[in-house]
Amino acid sequence: MGTLYIIGIDGGGTKTEAILFHFGRGEISRIKGEGSNPHSIGFEQSTLIVTSLINQLMSFTNGEDIHIGIGLAGLGREESKKKWTAEFNRHNLKKKVKSFAFESDAIIALYSGTYGGSGIVTIGGTGAICLAFDGKQTQRVGGWGHLINADPGSGYYLGYRALEAIFNEYDGLGPKTEMTYLLLNKLEEVETPGLIKHIYSSGNEKAKIASFAPVVFEAVSKGDYMATRIIDEVTNIITNNGKVVFNKAFDQQNTLIVPFVLIGGIFNNRIMHIKLKQKIEKEISGVQLILPTLPPAYGSIALALKSIGYQSKAIKDVLSKQT
Repeated sequence: MGTLYIIGIDGGGTKTEAILFHFGRGEISRIKGEGSNPHSIGFEQSTLIVTSLINQLMSFTNGEDIHIGIGLAGLGREESKKKWTAEFNRHNLKKKVKSFAFESDAIIALYSGTYGGSGIVTIGGTGAICLAFDGKQTQRVGGWGHLINADPGSGYYLGYRALEAIFNEYDGLGPKTEMTYLLLNKLEEVETPGLIKHIYSSGNEKAKIASFAPVVFEAVSKGDYMATRIIDEVTNIITNNGKVVFNKAFDQQNTLIVPFVLIGGIFNNRIMHIKLKQKIEKEISGVQLILPTLPPAYGSIALALKSIGYQSKAIKDVLSKQT
């Protein structure tokens, strides 16, 4: 297996990351492209972006076997997965590929922490989803997009709630909040109405609003009441979502510890992580929180290895060398 090459793809709404991994030598190359969620940009454009990244990485190989694992936002339903793979198969790749494996971004995010094993994953990036995989079936909560209930638990939701508090303060409908000063300072504006042009003229309002999430964390560190309420609310949402999928997927009487993988920028915040850890450990018995040291694209590499017969322990042995 020393000549085995694997390409792992992690396609999200704002960016796509691709890694070329060699079974014996480890990571060879890592590149990024535009977002590839087919429901945002169309199935044809999505497959073009992914194909381009694969072809770029193939230039580093020397004709040896290549296996590809792809995880994409928007492939959670079987109908979408079939439509995307049919479109992808219309494109020509530079070199012959031994095998393909396709899954949703949530599955490969889980695999980046479990190395292909079962568990629960919560994604808190631009969007949000909570998913459990028991080794055979998946159970999910959320991930329906920001136009449905503002995608609770996501970076977008944090930014959305921050804007709500800021404009409520301006209109006299809510209390003062440190988030107003912080966001005005960040965007170099004097008054709240000046924020409008930053929100509606970006061309990608969802990503722009998600980029305001750090303002909430900064305000919490200053003891801001409204920001603290938002973080507590999001913590409750994520915990409840995890509890729902845990109860659906795993026997609560089982003594086996279930990995609970956290993926996304909001979990890198210390305050958020501490609050969530305390809440989850109190509300859900039998889970272990994991912040993966490898990015989700490595979950796609785990997916590819699993598809050709590797078990999670063997996958961990191979990929843990990258930590």
